[in-house]
Amino acid sequence: MPALTAMRRSLLRLLGRPIGQSGSGPTLWALYPSGEAAGEAAADVRAALSDGRLTIPGDGLPSILATTIAAAPAAAAPPAAAPPAAQPARPTEEP
Repeated sequence: MPALTAMRRSLLRLLGRPIGQSGSGPTLWALYPSGEAAGEAAADVRAALSDGRLTIPGDGLPSILATTIAAAPAAAAPPAAAPPAAQPARPTEEP
């Protein structure tokens, strides 16, 4: 869809970072290092839509979301190995 390509390029210029596109539909996305940074970018996109710096294809307003991707929980550390059992002392032979 050419209009979506134009919007993707506009978002790239506005946000200054790569813009991904879903393979199955008109979803555009960007990754940020924190939820706070993503929220700020979402606010920038809303402002650009509001003041006309960014135009969108279609008639409706886009959904603009800032969320986090949950990381997998850290693997539990393996239990500490038990110290080796004490060996009884062997008697020494005298020569």
